[in-house]
Amino acid sequence: MALKLYLIRHGENLSAYDGRYYGQTDLALSEQGRGQMAFLAKRLGGIPPSRIYCSDLARSRESAQVLGRKWGLSPIVWPELREINMGRWEGMSYEEINQLFPKQSEEWAKGSLDFRFPKGESLKDLKARVLPAHRRLIAENSEDAVLAIVGHAGPNRLILCRALGISLTHFWRLGQDFGGLSIIDYHGASALVSLLNFRKEILGR
Repeated sequence: MALKLYLIRHGENLSAYDGRYYGQTDLALSEQGRGQMAFLAKRLGGIPPSRIYCSDLARSRESAQVLGRKWGLSPIVWPELREINMGRWEGMSYEEINQLFPKQSEEWAKGSLDFRFPKGESLKDLKARVLPAHRRLIAENSEDAVLAIVGHAGPNRLILCRALGISLTHFWRLGQDFGGLSIIDYHGASALVSLLNFRKEILGR
């Protein structure tokens, strides 16, 4: 038997395309974001999960609530699944950051694993927070369970890197679009990624 995990990125939020950095800033879903979740609820309705996990950030909780209403489930909130803390960069535009933090901006652009957002977290910090929670979540459920995590781009990429057995240096090569769905089947200590970043727009409707 295999434990099946639906790894979902939250839907589009109201500030998705305003050119600013948002990590742990609380943002509500847009109508498009709610539509993305309704689409996934319908697509996965044949094999719905028995539990839905989400972070405590509004865009994750609201996305999980849309799914939960369709499946008759109440989301289980785990703060450890939050997006990375971008510290002083939260809510700042790309232009502002390039002007005020030129050296740090250049380091971040290079994808350094050691880079830490000013007064925030690094990718290594995020890994130390998310992956233990993920292991505990898997361990707390039976081997034949179907679960859903409605998470964020950063934490989801970490979970996928672990499942694929690849280094965090490949972190940015894994697509995580709004409303994107990945599926991981866990066979004991082994993991099989059977779907990566499937989303409504792929079908053109």
